[in-house]
Amino acid sequence: MRIYLSQSFENMCSKKVKKYRNEVIEILKEKFPGEEFEILENYISKFKGSAFELFLIRMEVMKNADLIVFGKNWYNSDGCKIESQIAQVYKFKIFMLEIPSI
Repeated sequence: MRIYLSQSFENMCSKKVKKYRNEVIEILKEKFPGEEFEILENYISKFKGSAFELFLIRMEVMKNADLIVFGKNWYNSDGCKIESQIAQVYKFKIFMLEIPSI
């Protein structure tokens, strides 16, 4: 199953991103036994373009996902909130690791 992980990358180096992704895969293995998981690459360090250009690149990745997973604190990131809306409107399969309180 191809996974698009929507998460805040704020204050995260590539090493922390990789560690968190491995943690997410372990959670998914518990929730979806017998499935194989591939997290699609959407982490781009030192991007030189605009935030909007980066968002468009991430949408190109997201369109190939079988499941959109929203990581911890996703609701504190503007980009993740937009990804959530897009995932809902276009009826992607969604799994939230953390549900925001209202």
